[in-house]
Amino acid sequence: MYSKAENEIVIYPSRVVAIISTIGCFLFVVGGIILIIDSPSTEQSIAGWACILFFGWCGCKYFKMVVPNRPILIVNDNGLYYKDIGLIKWEYITLVRTYQFKGETVNISYFSVIAKDSYMSSLSTSRRTLSSLNSALGGPGVINIPSYIFNIPINDLARMIHQRYGVNISLEIAD
Repeated sequence: MYSKAENEIVIYPSRVVAIISTIGCFLFVVGGIILIIDSPSTEQSIAGWACILFFGWCGCKYFKMVVPNRPILIVNDNGLYYKDIGLIKWEYITLVRTYQFKGETVNISYFSVIAKDSYMSSLSTSRRTLSSLNSALGGPGVINIPSYIFNIPINDLARMIHQRYGVNISLEIAD
């Protein structure tokens, strides 16, 4: 368990979402195994293996959110630390944003951190690639975290960051 300093904002993942997602991934892995065992064709076997690999990986990621109970986001005087990216110092952060992605069948709210180009160029190639993929999937930002992972409202988190650290915010989701 992480020991929180006095002036830090520490956000843990929603355990309910992580547990439900882990169970869902496990069911898809079982479905993949059934496809492989019962498949007369190569296409079904390939689909089964794809199911096992993808949902197995996703299930492990969600399971890791539940078991060690580590924070997903730590905000302190140094900057903002996200578990998948690392520390982004305040000098690199230009905006903290909450927004709604509206697709044809899904609406997802995101917490997003937008950093200066100089930060992106300082990242390793693998982290820069992950960040670019994250931006392509979730919108413009170094970090785009879906709101359902958080255990607090994302607008409240953005306001706390603005009040404590003076970072510009853009709240595009109604409270």
